[in-house]
Amino acid sequence: MAEPNSHVKDLQPDCDKGGQERRTPESQIFSPPTPPPTINRAQATNPSDETQVLTLFVARANQRELETDTGLVTFSISPEQYLRLQRALKLETRVKNFVDDKVRFDYEPTPGHLTVRMPSAIHVFAVNALSKRISDWLSATAEGGDQAAEFAAEIANGGSARISLDDVSDDESQPSKPVRREPDAQFQHRGALYPGVVIEVSYSQDGKSLRKLAYDYILRPTITYYVQMATFEQLSGLT
Repeated sequence: MAEPNSHVKDLQPDCDKGGQERRTPESQIFSPPTPPPTINRAQATNPSDETQVLTLFVARANQRELETDTGLVTFSISPEQYLRLQRALKLETRVKNFVDDKVRFDYEPTPGHLTVRMPSAIHVFAVNALSKRISDWLSATAEGGDQAAEFAAEIANGGSARISLDDVSDDESQPSKPVRREPDAQFQHRGALYPGVVIEVSYSQDGKSLRKLAYDYILRPTITYYVQMATFEQLSGLT
């Protein structure tokens, strides 16, 4: 086992995965800190490679203040770079544990995008409000004595748990690559392979990206989803 990186000695894993860490205004631009010494600096020629992603993870694990800590940060990461990132994380056990438990990110092997989610407080509020409303409705439905009650009783709130989908490729000769998603919220029947309800809230991100997310959730698994969009004003009255 490699010696832990000195950059992770101040690890304080006391923030939640919903993104409640310290934040600065969303309008600023994220500038990655200096790559940690365990990473080959020759690899850091591109500010969007796996070295910079690992540097961001280390900074967040150490509760280091970043220029931007809300919204979305997207990096260009090839499947090969993504594998190198995973191997690098395995050498930094405390950082890997922090990332697995606290950091939300999506990865698309095609076109090679890794997006770290850093939601704002109002984003988290909207997600929690909608999730609570759905959970309350499911609990009330489960109190009945019919088949709907039995079905509702088996639906669980999955939060932002990771969802693995297959990469859609026109070339059938190419092996499928897993697509990683960590949605804002989800609800899944205990007997289902995928969640039947996936929630993505667009506050700190471009609303147009929701169409791409809906495409992924609908077409990648062999499941039919119903897509519903609502404004924050509608969601704010749910609690």
